[in-house]
Amino acid sequence: MDPKDLPIQATSYSIFINMEAFANAQRVGALLAKSTLVPDAFRGKLENCVIAIELAERVKMSPLMVMQHLAVVNGKPGWDAQFVIAKINSCGRYEPLRFVLEGEGDDQGCHAWTREIGSSEKLTGPRVTWKMVRAEGWDTKSGSKWKTMPDVMFSYRAASFWGKRYCPELLLGMPSADELEDFTNGPRIKDMGNAEVVRDPETDLNAMLDQARATNTPSDARSAATDIASAPGATKPADVVPNSPGEFEGHLFA
Repeated sequence: MDPKDLPIQATSYSIFINMEAFANAQRVGALLAKSTLVPDAFRGKLENCVIAIELAERVKMSPLMVMQHLAVVNGKPGWDAQFVIAKINSCGRYEPLRFVLEGEGDDQGCHAWTREIGSSEKLTGPRVTWKMVRAEGWDTKSGSKWKTMPDVMFSYRAASFWGKRYCPELLLGMPSADELEDFTNGPRIKDMGNAEVVRDPETDLNAMLDQARATNTPSDARSAATDIASAPGATKPADVVPNSPGEFEGHLFA
């Protein structure tokens, strides 16, 4: 069968296989990386911004919205639960998700359900119960919201489970951020940014050389060289005998 005869054409969404698209993504990413509206995981990080742009192209959403709803937990990306619910409700294939919270004690739990538009078949997702929560240890995690807002967490987890069962392609097969936190044994990694290099201008030889190079007169340059040699802890350079007057200054401070 000719691929053109297929009802749904296979389309490549990746910007990494088209150099023109990749170059454009880098230009857009450079702008987004400078914005104060993007989360810390993307601010000043062009590489992360380009990846977010590629994901945005795949899910057909604004790159900024993808950045706002994409969480990175221990190096793994995941969608926040609001994004999962919004994506399912707005995809045009299903009626809005509904949630059923029922039961008592360990059997209290929640499941999500909906129907395909135009269909009477009920699509019911896996049920999440307190028994499951406690068996998995989700409520004992540091900073867990299961203790303070269980109804919200039940609906978030039920929506995530429903999405993975019925439409994983809408979420690109990625888990929710809440799942990543609950299913990860290690602590959540916080990006502390790049370390700042601090140089002491009074003892750092490179700083002194930089200052000497900016000097306008040879006499000032000779004075700076003397300061370098006499600095505390400075290593004295090997003796250099210039071939002619001024040659030493020309080589050192050019």
